[in-house]
Amino acid sequence: MNRRLVSGYAIWSSCLLVLCLLLSAPAVQSQTLADLSVSVQDTSGGAISGASIVLTSTTTGLQRQTESDENGVGRIMNISPGEYELHVEFRGFKPATKALHMQVGQSASLTMTLAVEAAATAVTVTATEEEGIQPTKSQVSEVISERQIVDLPIKGRNFIDFVMLTPEVTLGNSTSVGSQAPFTEQTPKLSFAGVRESHSVFISLDGVDYTTSLSGLQRSSPAQEWVQEFRVVTSSYDSEVGRTLGGIVNTVTRSGSNVVHGGVYEYFRNNALDASNPLSSPGMDALRLNQFGGTLGGPIVKDKTFFFTGYEGQRRAQSPRYSSFIQANIAGINATKQFFGLSQENLGSVLMVNDYDKLIGKLDHQFTGSTILAVRYLFSDERNPNSPGAPPGLGLPSTFRDNPIRDQSLAANLIHTFSPKLTGDTVFQFARRTFHLDPVGAGREPFMAIPNLVQSGGPVGSFIFYRETRLQFGQNMTRTYSKHTVKFGGEFHEIWNSTKSPMFTPAVSVFSPQSYFGLAPFTQPTAVVFYFGMPRSLWGQQLLPRGTDWQASLLPQSMLDAFDKASSANFTRQIAGLYLQDKWQPITHLTLTYGFRYDFETRPFHDRNWYDQDWRDVQPRVGFSYAFNDKTVVRGGFGIYFGPFNWSELTGTTTAFGPITGYLNNPLVGPFVNSTQSLVGLAEFGPVGVAFPGPGGIPAATAFANFTSTGSYPAPDQLIGFSHGFTTKHFPNPYSENASLQVERSLGADMQMSIGYSYVHALRIHYFGNANAKPNGTLPDGKQALTLADPNFGFAFLDSPDAKSMYHAGFLTFNKRFRNHYGVMANYTWSKSIDNQTTIQFATGPQNYLRRDLEHGISDNHVAHRFILTALGDSPFHNPAAKDWNLALTATLQSPRYQSILVGFDSNGDGFPFSDRVGLLGRNTYAGDVFRTFDIRLQRDFPFELSQHSGKMTFSCEIFNLLNRVNVLDVDNIYAAPDFIGPVPQHYGDGVQGAQPGFGLPRSVADMRQLQFSLRFTF
Repeated sequence: MNRRLVSGYAIWSSCLLVLCLLLSAPAVQSQTLADLSVSVQDTSGGAISGASIVLTSTTTGLQRQTESDENGVGRIMNISPGEYELHVEFRGFKPATKALHMQVGQSASLTMTLAVEAAATAVTVTATEEEGIQPTKSQVSEVISERQIVDLPIKGRNFIDFVMLTPEVTLGNSTSVGSQAPFTEQTPKLSFAGVRESHSVFISLDGVDYTTSLSGLQRSSPAQEWVQEFRVVTSSYDSEVGRTLGGIVNTVTRSGSNVVHGGVYEYFRNNALDASNPLSSPGMDALRLNQFGGTLGGPIVKDKTFFFTGYEGQRRAQSPRYSSFIQANIAGINATKQFFGLSQENLGSVLMVNDYDKLIGKLDHQFTGSTILAVRYLFSDERNPNSPGAPPGLGLPSTFRDNPIRDQSLAANLIHTFSPKLTGDTVFQFARRTFHLDPVGAGREPFMAIPNLVQSGGPVGSFIFYRETRLQFGQNMTRTYSKHTVKFGGEFHEIWNSTKSPMFTPAVSVFSPQSYFGLAPFTQPTAVVFYFGMPRSLWGQQLLPRGTDWQASLLPQSMLDAFDKASSANFTRQIAGLYLQDKWQPITHLTLTYGFRYDFETRPFHDRNWYDQDWRDVQPRVGFSYAFNDKTVVRGGFGIYFGPFNWSELTGTTTAFGPITGYLNNPLVGPFVNSTQSLVGLAEFGPVGVAFPGPGGIPAATAFANFTSTGSYPAPDQLIGFSHGFTTKHFPNPYSENASLQVERSLGADMQMSIGYSYVHALRIHYFGNANAKPNGTLPDGKQALTLADPNFGFAFLDSPDAKSMYHAGFLTFNKRFRNHYGVMANYTWSKSIDNQTTIQFATGPQNYLRRDLEHGISDNHVAHRFILTALGDSPFHNPAAKDWNLALTATLQSPRYQSILVGFDSNGDGFPFSDRVGLLGRNTYAGDVFRTFDIRLQRDFPFELSQHSGKMTFSCEIFNLLNRVNVLDVDNIYAAPDFIGPVPQHYGDGVQGAQPGFGLPRSVADMRQLQFSLRFTF
């Protein structure tokens, strides 16, 4: 199928789907909506059939209604989260009323008892029904409420950070995020169940897909003041959600109401109030932060049409931090750069800037009692000069880039009730995201690196530009029967991508610690690897001299058109998904949820030797919940989940870092036996360089020195391939096997406690490593010695779907909902995560591709113990000086992460200097630092009257890392010797030194104590 046919198919399928949606009276994606089941009975417990059940929003007056069936049960599906009043009545009985708070994704079940009418007065139940233990819910999830979002301390005021308050979720430990353009974005990289954080988590906002499909990460975060609440799902057995390996975050934005409400706010931080970070350069620990904005919402037509709008701006500048190694060796680093005629590095010359302006506009309208429309527009403009272009702590000032981002999305949700038993919901989205990562100044110079120690100069990340445009439609239908709730539906996405990735331009040089500083056996600074990016159309031709005016252009002017065309790609792809699910209550206390989902994603470039299409993403899921009584429920299930194709890495095989010089010859690695049949075709752009060290000396040193002095590239007959992207054609989407078991117990009207177990086995994840190696004897330490299998290549990677991970966790949770002036949420997770490769970066590749079984070990994302405590409290006193005070705290304690102890140069002879481990050690044997932090917020409300409205002024002071603990996040793991010269290092702080004195010292340290003040006016 050619591109024209694919495009035509996409247009016709889009038009057909739009027509179907218009004819079916569309509505919102149900994973963000709540369901309510009401059992109506008399005082003897007998079911009442035909009772009127009316649910009314207390903020907007919008109503939903149904009747109880022959079993006395009435169900209202697809309810927007918020405050409601439930009213039940039947002739001859007293009406009953109950206040409800419906949460995002909630499945609520309650009983309303009607007494025989003896008087005309109604019975009103004033207690608010919160989430409770939800006896019909099979998923394991946590809701972060609006009160928690508003009042808990949060440093960056990015609401998605609150996901970290839930069990089984950690911050991904991928150090590749600073060197891969799509991952430079300022959003948390979340790891659910130890799985790699890219392309593994589904994030929705108001029911629409809110991930960047190129990276699998969240798009620009809405302001905290715009978020009503969200639910974090770690084990879901519903079939409605796809394109995830198990983790789901469902978020709902705020809406207007019948009362005009709004506010303005300002948050302020400054380094003058903070403690100094040990990794800040001397005299350079700046932080200036102002976040400001306002919201306004209210009625346009009372009980019918409502609006909500908001603006937030940020002006932030912060000095970067540099590893202990860089700070101790900056003079030597600059001496080497001067030796090559390159710019000097000044650690105090750069401020990282993160400025943005964001807008939201939302309109809710009730056409009739059965049809409700919500339309939301989000806009974000981020400037981001001097964004990191290297992993934390490793990048010198020349690696920082300008990173402007523009993000817009228009979403429309419509809820339509066809009958009391049939509800439809549909979602529409049109969104565009444009991302740049532009080298500036000395960032256009050749890239220089000591593996895992220092990086400087030009770009080596994945993309310097991408634009993604998404058109999304989704349709869901819900049909209730006597004991069944059947859901079915589907979705369709049309995605247009445009990328540009001139990787390794103008050139890349790699050093060992000794060769960088000219230490023995080297007599002067000596590059041991030299290569550069080149269009395949120019392979075999002599590239014209680029010159040494590095700032004139990133690309060689004489070959600008060829380089630009080869490193760019424009392609369109489609995503489609279908599901069917039944929720069945065979007996009162047992609920079974079962169904399946099928996802399909087209893979463009059909006119080339491209990846095989994956047609097999069928995902069966089954869950159960059994309520022993109204206080105890056990729930669990098992499901298969398919993640999306890894576009961020695998698209590069055609445009950025693939093979251009032909196929590698290595019969020891299966896919190379029949390369043209087993591997994706040659790339349009890829790296080439000079041969590795041999008996005649180090050609890389001569080539790099000549390039820095004259800007001339080596002759064609000196070049070999350095492919970063041979990939197998058979590359199915990753999937996970997900199972859990949880017992939850209600301890009272507002307290629950649970204990559970979770299992996640992820398979077919992207794996890569240097495959250009063959055995060459044994090293003195007993390790396999290697040599190049094909001398026409240097190191050459093979990408395959062979990574896998295994996660086991036990968890305890306690939740005291906010009532009687306080609320508490706590959870403890005890887990183990193992895999054979966590992240895609040079240092995590296998040290011997022929023995990948030796890579099985503790995951980079493994955190054995993690405890989170949050608490909210307000003053119970009425004294003018003591009332209206609020105190909130968050405490995080977690055990160390693990790292591999690396040599820092090529010790096994395969020409790949990045992943070699010392001696016979396995992966991730060195424990890092324990992490402990304690944050608090103290605030005071000052009520006031404004015209006909009441309002309040709120002043707050937040202290992050109150105890000022030094939390070391990453440690210098370069030992700089092929075998141990003393005791084997075990953990951070054990005092064991390596061959280079920086070993074991901090590379990255979390923020020290910081203070933030805010002032808010709300009405």
